[in-house]
Amino acid sequence: MRSGLLKWTTRAAKGLNIKPPTTAGAYAAHTRDEGSVAETEGAAVPERLLITRTTTGGGVSLVSLAGEVDLDGSSQLREVLLASVESAPGTVVDFGEVGFLDSSGINVLISVHRAAEARGVWFRLAAPRDPVERVLRLVGVDTLIPCYPSVAQALAA
Repeated sequence: MRSGLLKWTTRAAKGLNIKPPTTAGAYAAHTRDEGSVAETEGAAVPERLLITRTTTGGGVSLVSLAGEVDLDGSSQLREVLLASVESAPGTVVDFGEVGFLDSSGINVLISVHRAAEARGVWFRLAAPRDPVERVLRLVGVDTLIPCYPSVAQALAA
């Protein structure tokens, strides 16, 4: 299992300009080479989902996802997103590299949205690809949580 984690993380990291972790823990730190990033952290689930959390210079969290958001990775996603809304004035979830979203992912988004509202911070979704956007529309999440066509628009809103 550990070798699968590092192998997948390394493969995904090359395409996302992310430095892969050096350890094989359930949570692995990732960093991006960008001037506006103050702090980063993330979690990886083998073969399914890569979660990368970056904090911008303004303290806003950008949680970038790559892969499939399903039952296998939903608990890790929930932990990262809840930590984000607890520590940041706002959070954007980048769905640009997500090809699949199931009901467990929808439940995570709704519970994190409620936690953000309770804390008085904002929570936004960005750049969903067509299959993910269709699911968000079908279940009505797009009417509950603001959804933007790009990360830049979500950050600027």
